[in-house]
Amino acid sequence: LMIGAMVEVPALLFELDLNCRRSSAQLSRVLNRSRQTVDYRIERLMDRGILLNFHTTINFCRMGYRLYKVHLRLRNLPHVKARLRDFLFSIGKVYWVGQCSGTWDILFGLFYRDERELFPVTNQLLRDYEDAIVEHAGWPMVDVVQFPKSYLTEKTVPPRMLIGDVMSHELDEADSALIVELVHDARSPLIKLADVVNLSPTAVQRRLQRLENLGII
Repeated sequence: LMIGAMVEVPALLFELDLNCRRSSAQLSRVLNRSRQTVDYRIERLMDRGILLNFHTTINFCRMGYRLYKVHLRLRNLPHVKARLRDFLFSIGKVYWVGQCSGTWDILFGLFYRDERELFPVTNQLLRDYEDAIVEHAGWPMVDVVQFPKSYLTEKTVPPRMLIGDVMSHELDEADSALIVELVHDARSPLIKLADVVNLSPTAVQRRLQRLENLGII
Protein backbone atom coordinates (compact mmCIF):
# COMPACT_ATOMS: atom_id res chain seq x y z
CA LEU A 1 0.00 0.00 0.00
CA MET A 2 1.17 3.52 -0.75
CA ILE A 3 2.15 5.72 2.20
CA GLY A 4 -0.66 8.14 1.40
CA ALA A 5 -3.19 5.38 1.97
CA MET A 6 -1.93 4.41 5.42
CA VAL A 7 -4.11 7.00 7.15
CA GLU A 8 -7.38 5.73 5.70
CA VAL A 9 -6.63 1.98 5.76
CA PRO A 10 -6.87 1.60 9.58
CA ALA A 11 -10.20 3.42 9.53
CA LEU A 12 -11.44 1.13 6.74
CA LEU A 13 -10.37 -1.97 8.67
CA PHE A 14 -12.12 -0.63 11.77
CA GLU A 15 -15.39 -0.04 9.90
CA LEU A 16 -15.24 -3.45 8.20
CA ASP A 17 -14.70 -5.08 11.58
CA LEU A 18 -17.80 -3.33 12.96
CA ASN A 19 -20.03 -4.33 10.05
CA CYS A 20 -18.52 -5.64 6.85
CA ARG A 21 -21.91 -6.09 5.19
CA ARG A 22 -22.15 -2.38 4.57
CA SER A 23 -21.87 -1.55 0.91
CA SER A 24 -18.94 0.33 -0.58
CA ALA A 25 -21.21 3.35 -0.95
CA GLN A 26 -22.12 3.26 2.76
CA LEU A 27 -18.46 2.85 3.76
CA SER A 28 -17.45 5.69 1.47
CA ARG A 29 -19.82 8.08 3.25
CA VAL A 30 -18.47 7.07 6.67
CA LEU A 31 -14.84 7.36 5.55
CA ASN A 32 -15.36 10.44 3.36
CA ARG A 33 -13.77 8.69 0.39
CA SER A 34 -15.11 7.74 -3.03
CA ARG A 35 -16.74 4.35 -3.54
CA GLN A 36 -14.04 3.50 -6.08
CA THR A 37 -11.34 4.24 -3.51
CA VAL A 38 -13.01 1.98 -0.95
CA ASP A 39 -13.31 -0.86 -3.47
CA TYR A 40 -9.68 -0.42 -4.48
CA ARG A 41 -8.43 -0.42 -0.88
CA ILE A 42 -10.40 -3.58 -0.04
CA GLU A 43 -9.09 -5.33 -3.16
CA ARG A 44 -5.50 -4.35 -2.35
CA LEU A 45 -5.84 -5.47 1.28
CA MET A 46 -7.08 -8.87 0.10
CA ASP A 47 -4.36 -9.19 -2.54
CA ARG A 48 -1.72 -8.56 0.12
CA GLY A 49 -3.20 -11.07 2.55
CA ILE A 50 -4.08 -8.41 5.14
CA LEU A 51 -7.77 -9.17 4.66
CA LEU A 52 -8.34 -12.91 4.29
CA ASN A 53 -12.12 -13.11 4.24
CA PHE A 54 -15.30 -11.64 5.67
CA HIS A 55 -17.27 -13.66 8.19
CA THR A 56 -20.25 -13.02 10.43
CA THR A 57 -19.88 -13.48 14.17
CA ILE A 58 -22.63 -15.69 15.56
CA ASN A 59 -24.00 -15.47 19.10
CA PHE A 60 -24.79 -19.14 19.72
CA CYS A 61 -26.41 -18.35 23.05
CA ARG A 62 -29.22 -16.52 21.23
CA MET A 63 -29.88 -19.79 19.39
CA GLY A 64 -30.27 -21.79 22.58
CA TYR A 65 -26.71 -23.12 22.78
CA ARG A 66 -24.08 -23.02 25.50
CA LEU A 67 -20.36 -22.94 24.83
CA TYR A 68 -17.54 -25.04 26.25
CA LYS A 69 -13.81 -24.37 25.88
CA VAL A 70 -11.18 -27.13 25.85
CA HIS A 71 -7.38 -26.80 26.18
CA LEU A 72 -5.03 -29.62 25.19
CA ARG A 73 -1.32 -30.12 25.80
CA LEU A 74 0.11 -32.66 23.38
CA ARG A 75 3.23 -34.67 22.85
CA ASN A 76 5.35 -33.51 19.94
CA LEU A 77 3.77 -35.75 17.30
CA PRO A 78 3.00 -33.60 14.21
CA HIS A 79 1.08 -36.33 12.37
CA VAL A 80 -1.16 -36.84 15.41
CA LYS A 81 -1.85 -33.09 15.65
CA ALA A 82 -3.01 -33.05 12.03
CA ARG A 83 -5.25 -36.09 12.60
CA LEU A 84 -6.62 -34.51 15.76
CA ARG A 85 -7.54 -31.30 13.92
CA ASP A 86 -9.34 -33.36 11.27
CA PHE A 87 -11.24 -35.16 14.01
CA LEU A 88 -12.32 -31.90 15.64
CA PHE A 89 -13.56 -30.48 12.33
CA SER A 90 -15.53 -33.66 11.67
CA ILE A 91 -17.52 -33.56 14.92
CA GLY A 92 -19.98 -30.90 13.79
CA LYS A 93 -20.12 -29.20 17.20
CA VAL A 94 -16.71 -27.50 17.14
CA TYR A 95 -16.97 -23.84 16.12
CA TRP A 96 -13.35 -22.75 16.61
CA VAL A 97 -9.91 -24.42 16.70
CA GLY A 98 -6.63 -22.67 17.48
CA GLN A 99 -3.07 -23.97 17.54
CA CYS A 100 -0.59 -22.20 19.82
CA SER A 101 2.66 -22.57 21.70
CA GLY A 102 3.30 -22.42 25.42
CA THR A 103 1.39 -24.28 28.11
CA TRP A 104 -1.28 -25.47 25.66
CA ASP A 105 -0.96 -26.69 22.07
CA ILE A 106 -4.55 -26.78 20.82
CA LEU A 107 -7.61 -24.86 21.99
CA PHE A 108 -11.12 -25.44 20.70
CA GLY A 109 -14.70 -24.52 21.49
CA LEU A 110 -17.84 -26.66 21.42
CA PHE A 111 -21.46 -25.58 21.33
CA TYR A 112 -24.13 -27.71 23.01
CA ARG A 113 -27.65 -27.54 24.38
CA ASP A 114 -27.31 -30.18 27.08
CA GLU A 115 -24.16 -31.10 29.00
CA ARG A 116 -24.72 -34.75 28.13
CA GLU A 117 -23.85 -33.88 24.52
CA LEU A 118 -20.27 -33.16 25.64
CA PHE A 119 -19.56 -36.60 27.09
CA PRO A 120 -19.38 -38.59 23.81
CA VAL A 121 -17.02 -35.99 22.32
CA THR A 122 -14.66 -35.78 25.28
CA ASN A 123 -14.74 -39.54 25.84
CA GLN A 124 -13.84 -40.27 22.22
CA LEU A 125 -11.14 -37.62 22.27
CA LEU A 126 -9.46 -39.04 25.37
CA ARG A 127 -9.86 -42.62 24.16
CA ASP A 128 -8.61 -42.22 20.59
CA TYR A 129 -5.80 -39.77 21.41
CA GLU A 130 -4.77 -41.06 24.82
CA ASP A 131 -1.13 -41.47 23.76
CA ALA A 132 -0.92 -37.92 22.37
CA ILE A 133 -2.70 -35.93 25.09
CA VAL A 134 -0.47 -35.03 28.02
CA GLU A 135 -2.96 -32.77 29.79
CA HIS A 136 -6.43 -31.45 29.15
CA ALA A 137 -8.75 -28.92 30.77
CA GLY A 138 -12.22 -27.60 29.99
CA TRP A 139 -14.54 -24.85 31.18
CA PRO A 140 -18.02 -23.60 30.29
CA MET A 141 -17.94 -20.12 28.79
CA VAL A 142 -20.32 -17.81 30.65
CA ASP A 143 -19.75 -14.23 29.47
CA VAL A 144 -17.64 -13.19 26.48
CA VAL A 145 -17.48 -9.59 25.33
CA GLN A 146 -15.95 -8.52 22.01
CA PHE A 147 -14.27 -5.13 22.02
CA PRO A 148 -13.92 -3.18 18.77
CA LYS A 149 -10.42 -2.71 17.39
CA SER A 150 -10.10 0.83 18.71
CA TYR A 151 -6.32 0.74 18.27
CA LEU A 152 -7.00 1.26 14.56
CA THR A 153 -8.77 4.56 15.05
CA GLU A 154 -9.73 7.14 17.66
CA LYS A 155 -13.39 6.11 17.53
CA THR A 156 -14.98 4.79 20.71
CA VAL A 157 -17.63 2.11 20.18
CA PRO A 158 -19.32 0.06 22.94
CA PRO A 159 -18.31 -3.63 23.11
CA ARG A 160 -20.65 -6.36 21.93
CA MET A 161 -21.82 -9.33 23.99
CA LEU A 162 -20.93 -12.56 22.18
CA ILE A 163 -21.77 -15.06 24.90
CA GLY A 164 -24.27 -14.42 27.66
CA ASP A 165 -27.75 -15.45 28.74
CA VAL A 166 -29.10 -18.39 26.78
CA MET A 167 -32.22 -17.63 24.73
CA SER A 168 -33.91 -19.91 22.24
CA HIS A 169 -35.21 -18.04 19.21
CA GLU A 170 -37.04 -20.11 16.66
CA LEU A 171 -35.21 -20.33 13.32
CA ASP A 172 -36.44 -22.03 10.19
CA GLU A 173 -34.45 -23.71 7.42
CA ALA A 174 -34.00 -20.48 5.48
CA ASP A 175 -32.64 -18.65 8.54
CA SER A 176 -30.13 -21.44 9.16
CA ALA A 177 -29.05 -21.44 5.51
CA LEU A 178 -28.51 -17.68 5.59
CA ILE A 179 -26.38 -17.94 8.73
CA VAL A 180 -24.20 -20.61 7.10
CA GLU A 181 -23.67 -18.46 4.02
CA LEU A 182 -22.85 -15.35 6.08
CA VAL A 183 -20.32 -17.22 8.21
CA HIS A 184 -18.41 -18.09 5.04
CA ASP A 185 -18.88 -14.75 3.26
CA ALA A 186 -20.39 -11.89 5.22
CA ARG A 187 -20.30 -9.59 2.16
CA SER A 188 -22.26 -12.00 -0.01
CA PRO A 189 -24.73 -9.92 -2.09
CA LEU A 190 -28.45 -10.11 -1.40
CA ILE A 191 -29.04 -11.55 -4.88
CA LYS A 192 -26.74 -14.48 -4.14
CA LEU A 193 -28.29 -15.07 -0.72
CA ALA A 194 -31.76 -14.92 -2.28
CA ASP A 195 -30.77 -17.66 -4.75
CA VAL A 196 -29.48 -19.86 -1.92
CA VAL A 197 -32.73 -19.75 0.08
CA ASN A 198 -35.09 -19.31 -2.91
CA LEU A 199 -36.56 -16.07 -1.59
CA SER A 200 -36.71 -12.52 -2.88
CA PRO A 201 -33.90 -10.09 -1.96
CA THR A 202 -36.45 -8.05 0.02
CA ALA A 203 -37.47 -11.12 2.04
CA VAL A 204 -33.81 -11.95 2.68
CA GLN A 205 -33.14 -8.40 3.86
CA ARG A 206 -36.04 -8.66 6.33
CA ARG A 207 -34.69 -11.93 7.66
CA LEU A 208 -31.18 -10.53 8.08
CA GLN A 209 -32.58 -7.54 9.96
CA ARG A 210 -34.55 -9.86 12.25
CA LEU A 211 -31.45 -11.98 12.96
CA GLU A 212 -29.53 -8.83 13.78
CA ASN A 213 -32.31 -7.47 16.00
CA LEU A 214 -32.37 -10.77 17.90
CA GLY A 215 -28.63 -10.51 18.46
CA ILE A 216 -27.88 -13.73 16.59
CA ILE A 217 -25.64 -12.00 14.05
